[in-house]
Amino acid sequence: MKPSEFMSLVNAGALPRAVRHNRWDVAELQAIMRGAKIKPSEEFEL
Repeated sequence: MKPSEFMSLVNAGALPRAVRHNRWDVAELQAIMRGAKIKPSEEFEL
């Protein structure tokens, strides 16, 4: 995934915001990808 695509998902609310200056909680992102954690916003438009 291109960085711009990732940021589009973050800005749309589909992925969580960075926890610290352009740093994300990898475990949280992996849990979202596995479906073990609800995404911050299930209702988003790209």
